[in-house]
Amino acid sequence: LSDVESAQKMQEEKYQRFVETTERLLKEANIEEFASKFKELENAVISMENQIDEASEMAVRVEALERSVENLSLQAPNSGNNSSSSKVIFELTRDVSELKNSLSDIKNVIREEIDRKIAALPADSPEALQQYVVNTTSLVKQLTVELETLRSVVREYDRNRFLRLDEGYVSYIVKSGDNLSTIARTYNLGLDGVRRIVELNNISDPNKLLVGQMLKIPVDDPSELFCYPLGKPFSPEQIAGVFGEITKGGAKPGIDVNVESSLPVHATLPGRVVSVFSDSQGMHVRIDHGNGILAVYGNLVKVNVHEGQWVSSGEIIGTSGNTFHFEMWIDGEPRDPLRILLKYAGKFEATFYTEWEDGKLPAHPAFRVTSSGTVPREWWTLAADTHFLPMGSLVYIPAFVHKPNRGFFKVEDTGAAIKGNKIDIYTTHIQDALKGMRAYVDVYLVPPTGSY
Repeated sequence: LSDVESAQKMQEEKYQRFVETTERLLKEANIEEFASKFKELENAVISMENQIDEASEMAVRVEALERSVENLSLQAPNSGNNSSSSKVIFELTRDVSELKNSLSDIKNVIREEIDRKIAALPADSPEALQQYVVNTTSLVKQLTVELETLRSVVREYDRNRFLRLDEGYVSYIVKSGDNLSTIARTYNLGLDGVRRIVELNNISDPNKLLVGQMLKIPVDDPSELFCYPLGKPFSPEQIAGVFGEITKGGAKPGIDVNVESSLPVHATLPGRVVSVFSDSQGMHVRIDHGNGILAVYGNLVKVNVHEGQWVSSGEIIGTSGNTFHFEMWIDGEPRDPLRILLKYAGKFEATFYTEWEDGKLPAHPAFRVTSSGTVPREWWTLAADTHFLPMGSLVYIPAFVHKPNRGFFKVEDTGAAIKGNKIDIYTTHIQDALKGMRAYVDVYLVPPTGSY
């Protein structure tokens, strides 16, 4: 009886948690918490089913006990103490009967309560509710996976992570002439900047820095450190040379940007000027921005800084000519500056399509017309899911940097099969589309901008 009462109490507690979880879930219906709540609901139901199974097993044991009592009653006449045996048999029979009734009541109460709660739920039928739960759970799991995938790749290619600004500090190797006061002022650390650097690096004497010493410079808001080298984003039409482009001197280690007139050139990040030099293309400035990052600002007609000078983010270091050259080196290797200057959208599956794939004949008025009403252009028109890449947006895909478009596309079309992280590139070559050519590429969004 003690076991039965304990089992009944546990069942009631489990069932109450099941009811509370279900009611809270249906009231809140928060998409971000749906997955975990349904998991709790599932666990509660499974636990309650296990309790019912335990009660059923107990009923089997009771039946076995009842059979034992019957056998005992058959053997009672042969016993020497008939009165005592009869009393024991009577008490056992009574206990078994009460135990069976208790188990039966538990099962009935639980089933009645479940039926009542299900009937009261806002659904057409238990089957409809079950299907709704299955569909919603599947959708939430899919969204969770896609969101986590997107977050992981964004973290990998995020500008701050790319520039190593997400660790809370910038690593810098001390050079001759450096002092904490200048460094703190350059990074806009405030009146207690020197103290913060001293505490972060456990420096015993702030007036003595060793050349070659690794210094950690605290960073409060990484977004405030970055500045476009020309003060604002530039348009794809202004790109005169792309990263990796083969020239007479080899592969281009940076980008060239055409400007209509001379423009002020800004330091992309805080740093120290490493060198200033000139060649046939103009004047060039190299700046050590810490974290192993070295930037080259080239083809300048005027330079406002000198070697050894510290410059803040956004500070004007010179004036560009008609073509501005920009390089970004990390740990001694050149990197595509556009991966830093543009916003990373994610990794997409890229395929190719032609105007013949929608079944329209040349006589149809919408033949060779995109969803946005434009005529598609090869190596320019892109079909995408507008929930991921808005209609009309410009994107940069480094994998196609050697194509006529220098890697730039415009979202002008959509497609029934183009959902999520998928893009379709327009081509006039049917063979390419029929081959099922596909690639997984990094996509960057170009910020809206006007001409300089």
